[in-house]
Amino acid sequence: MSKELYRGVFNDNGVFRAAGDLAGTATRYEASAQVQASASGIRKIAKSKSTTVNELRNATIAIAEVCGHPLGLSL
Repeated sequence: MSKELYRGVFNDNGVFRAAGDLAGTATRYEASAQVQASASGIRKIAKSKSTTVNELRNATIAIAEVCGHPLGLSL
């Protein structure tokens, strides 16, 4: 079971803001076409009202591969 994450109505959930920043960085990352391609999925999460830890992990697989380890998601 994957934990559901929601964007607040009156407050910003930092996960969605960070996903937007990560999508921008992935778009500009010239060393890997896979990382660049993952930007659209990450951007979709950043603009959404909710996501799950599994969706975040799946959207960032290419980045994890380039970094040499999975992204740390401690909730």
